[in-house]
Amino acid sequence: MIYVLIALMLLLLCVSAQQVQAAANFTSSSTSQNVKELVENAIISLRNGHPQGALSNLTLADRLLGGSVYSGAPQVIR
Repeated sequence: MIYVLIALMLLLLCVSAQQVQAAANFTSSSTSQNVKELVENAIISLRNGHPQGALSNLTLADRLLGGSVYSGAPQVIR
């Protein structure tokens, strides 16, 4: 049981370190580069079994591109 807790804490530490690094890179990059990194991070999150992290990254990318957060209803563009 203690090994499981240690493993979880190490995983959280690793994820937190990645988020800090991403935030540092994010502030000094162009919008297109930031969107690219957010989409790449979303793919990595999905591959690692973290759909909520992927959704967060895609939501941020959507906001950077001037979109609104998905409300659950499809939007029709005319």
